[in-house]
Amino acid sequence: PQPALRILVASSAVPATPPTLLVPPPCPHMCCGWSPFRRPPQRRYSSDAANTSNTSDVPTLKTKLKKFYMRVHPDLYDSHDEARELNTKSLGMLTSVTDSLATADASQGAVSSPSALAFFIKPEYIQSEVNPTEENNGLARIAVTIQSDEGFPHSPRYLRSLHRSLSSLFQQSGLEPEFVWGDVLEGVKGDRDEFTSVEYEYEEGTLQGYIERMRRLAFLRMERARVLSQRVQLLNILLNANGIRTLFPHGDPLSDSDEHQLRCLTEIRRLFGLAPPESFFDPSVFQGDMKRTQKRPHSKESETSSSSSPVGRDEEHPPLLSLQMREILEGRLFVFSSLESKCRVDGLGRILMSASMRAEDLAEELESDGGKISETARERSACAQETGRRERLLSEKIGIDNLFSDPEIRSETSYLKFLEELENHEEIKSYLREDPDKRSVPIRIQSGNRRPKVSLHKEMGILSMSVDCTPEKVLQLLKQRGDEARFLHQKYVQEHKNKESNEMDTKRTLKLQGLRIGRGANDVQMKDCCQRLLWLPKRDIDVFDGLKIIICDNYEVLNNGEVRIPWNWK
Repeated sequence: PQPALRILVASSAVPATPPTLLVPPPCPHMCCGWSPFRRPPQRRYSSDAANTSNTSDVPTLKTKLKKFYMRVHPDLYDSHDEARELNTKSLGMLTSVTDSLATADASQGAVSSPSALAFFIKPEYIQSEVNPTEENNGLARIAVTIQSDEGFPHSPRYLRSLHRSLSSLFQQSGLEPEFVWGDVLEGVKGDRDEFTSVEYEYEEGTLQGYIERMRRLAFLRMERARVLSQRVQLLNILLNANGIRTLFPHGDPLSDSDEHQLRCLTEIRRLFGLAPPESFFDPSVFQGDMKRTQKRPHSKESETSSSSSPVGRDEEHPPLLSLQMREILEGRLFVFSSLESKCRVDGLGRILMSASMRAEDLAEELESDGGKISETARERSACAQETGRRERLLSEKIGIDNLFSDPEIRSETSYLKFLEELENHEEIKSYLREDPDKRSVPIRIQSGNRRPKVSLHKEMGILSMSVDCTPEKVLQLLKQRGDEARFLHQKYVQEHKNKESNEMDTKRTLKLQGLRIGRGANDVQMKDCCQRLLWLPKRDIDVFDGLKIIICDNYEVLNNGEVRIPWNWK
């Protein structure tokens, strides 16, 4: 049987029929990789495309604009005057941008400066889980920013930027973000279908693969963060116009969030009885340019007027402070900190308050004890300004280039006494004239309660000493540790310059909007990562265009659109 079968097959002149393959049934749990019903991989579309095949199922820009017009047309909002005016103005700007693409004349650029397009839209059109917006008289507001063409209206970079902005606008309005230019670029010479569609090019586990897949999400979140940042700036302008200054300390984890800053500034606005900035400014014309925002609709006299007639008064919600208290607090600086639990005044006369404090609680503390906190803030602020003036004069008179003090001792009499004794000491003046190199030693005066009394910062080269030190002790420290402090300080300055130069080269080469170090990485790893980014081939750096990068230890897209990447990326 077996030998005979082999002989029969070998002697046959007719080719043997291939055996029939039995197809296994699909897994009912869909846990295995194979299935006869498995869909083929879908094609992904991007504005950075260079391939024009298989784009028949993607709508053109004209088709997508028609659907968009049906959602934001001014005639649909006759009962909302503000929405009708804003949509009419923004539609005119959008039409001018799209019409300029059809001309071959490069001198007729679409956008000479960054422009903001804002629309009011009915809430049933938007997708709240993708693009949360704020309600305004039953309507939702969407916005994008059209970047400047910088004199090159048909350059690849401008077209990519415009494609991203329009895709973001369509997605915020509830439409699919993908589109192709179609015959819009008919007047442009060359390959007008250069930016149509392409599949993902880079491997998914690599840095470029992650950026390529996440860049659309990053730009959408950056757009929402830009709108929120504009609201924060508008509120800051309104507060400054009424003599109210605010500060969020650097390094506070809550200060990096625009949502947190907006909430804190809103509490201050309610404290002084000011109306929301949307009722005083026109958000549709706000471009993020401080020069343009200074043209607000009130005279210069109203800026210096008392708090009895504030700019942008809220008629419905009166201020929580009395008129006398508002006059006292005018010009004071409010500092929000997550480390504070109640109101207090520091040595510079700044009012420190909890970042989670409400306007009602803040008004109660400011009004308690007859306004003792406000009076203390005004006295310490005046004392700190006078101390700072004397400190600068003393530095010039003695010859010390870098003399500064901690904020908590600026309004204390012990620091004034230290400056007077130092000014009358002639031996220090003669010593610095003989050895001028010691003038560059940075000297920091700290509180007498801090330990150790004398210390030298091993990285920055700052020579710290207590306010209780006598001028003889200061001279002794300059002679003993002055050379070491000057060497460390010059080394730190040089390394800082090299670090900034390396980061600036990386931002310029990759065309990034921002680049900074985050948690999980140190300066050495940051430098190594920037150098590796500079070594990327030029053909692979387009995926980074316009992003904000944070060098850390993991991959993540933050709510403000910043992209975290590991320093040892593949």
